[in-house]
Amino acid sequence: RLGARDAIVLLPSLPRAQAAYKIARRLHERLSEPIATGSGPLAAHCAIGIAVHPGDGPAPARMLEHARAAERAAASTTPPTVRFHSATMNAAAERRQTIEDALAIAVANGDLAVHYQPKVEIATGRIVGAEALARWTHAELGPISPGIFIPIAEDNGLINTIGEFVLDSACRQNRAWQEQGLPPIRVAVNLSTVQLREERLLATLRTVLAESRLDAQWLELEITESVLVEGIDVVLQRLGQLKQLGVRLSIDDFGTGYSSLSYLKRFPIDTLKIDQAFVRDLTTDKYDAAITTSIVLMGQSLKLHVVAEGVETRGQLEFLRMLRCDEAQGFYFSKALPPAEFAALLRRGIDPQLLKSPR
Repeated sequence: RLGARDAIVLLPSLPRAQAAYKIARRLHERLSEPIATGSGPLAAHCAIGIAVHPGDGPAPARMLEHARAAERAAASTTPPTVRFHSATMNAAAERRQTIEDALAIAVANGDLAVHYQPKVEIATGRIVGAEALARWTHAELGPISPGIFIPIAEDNGLINTIGEFVLDSACRQNRAWQEQGLPPIRVAVNLSTVQLREERLLATLRTVLAESRLDAQWLELEITESVLVEGIDVVLQRLGQLKQLGVRLSIDDFGTGYSSLSYLKRFPIDTLKIDQAFVRDLTTDKYDAAITTSIVLMGQSLKLHVVAEGVETRGQLEFLRMLRCDEAQGFYFSKALPPAEFAALLRRGIDPQLLKSPR
């Protein structure tokens, strides 16, 4: 405590500055609750200023000075609120909070949608799969990128609800396409770290597959490479249980994590997805070309399917064709589409002009 009305809260080892804002908001809500007295409730007000190391100064005295300045700014509003010393951080924190509040409402109201991006077999040009991707368009904020709202959902606990919604939607939609006589394809759904460790995951999967009447072979679960290094034995057991259900397993963003190659042979996976960071410049960057080549060759040696994501040019496709990579996914073929538009694409197939090799 600094005085009768002032206190400091130290938050070491935060993953990012936004985490400080989240904690400060919780403190603010509790400290702003009315206080019960004999003569009735007494209104309470609280102002919190945030300074972040190292941007607000490496020295404790400078950080304290900036935190106090932020606190004065927070106290000047009606009612008092939470403020960063940095105007940029304030704007980012306020927008994040707005999105977080809106996301909770959107999830509760079923306002999210699922779009599907095709996966194309390079050798034949056929659409053989799709990735199911959550999409959200807010009435006032407009389209919100999954890169923004998915991390928020992982932080506030909504990711399980969103994940189950995408899983259920993808399985039902894939079954509906099959009943319409469309060519059968595998639909891939991303599993977050939180979902993978949920005890109810297996029961949820069994229920969704049974209710959608989708054969498990047409469902693929994508798991980011970073998940594999977090408690190897636990992850190995869970992947084995998933595999027993008959679904396919894929490692997403392969090459960007820190998993040991010695572990790779232990996991019951079917597919490696080359991260788009390596695909983007593989025709101009010799290192990205070498990494992509190595991943494809390793996948072939281990009898694994290899998918390249983020394909945007004919040159990238031709490079992957030369390597005999199995599948490609990216804007070169199509963006993620709503179900009806994807069904139309599945009927007519990929534009043959996109698939022709240059002479």
